[in-house]
Amino acid sequence: MNPLFSSLFEQQSDSPDAGLFLILTSAPETASTSLAHRLIAEKLAACVSKLPKVQSIYYWEGKVVKDEEVLMYIKTSSSSLSRCLDRLHELHPYDVPEILVFRPDIASSSYVSWVHDVTQQEET
Repeated sequence: MNPLFSSLFEQQSDSPDAGLFLILTSAPETASTSLAHRLIAEKLAACVSKLPKVQSIYYWEGKVVKDEEVLMYIKTSSSSLSRCLDRLHELHPYDVPEILVFRPDIASSSYVSWVHDVTQQEET
């Protein structure tokens, strides 16, 4: 990595502070908006980006199906992942939701800190 940028980025690890990114599809638009608002309001995600009108073609119940879906990109922390996944399974309108979790190798230190701060659960 360029030494000029090394102070701005860090290697990700398995620590609770590490940033994680989830990708999932949802339909229709209103369901994805409701899902995004719930994750943010409950501080299970720091940010949800939505890409509407994604065309998905897949095999389901014995036939090829083509649907318009919303692709969602969810930013959360390692410490919030389990709660976020549980909530997604509760709220998602699909029987078999596509939920993929990724950990970036390198991420902006300030962004990862922000994600962790937002999703940090207060002690009760």
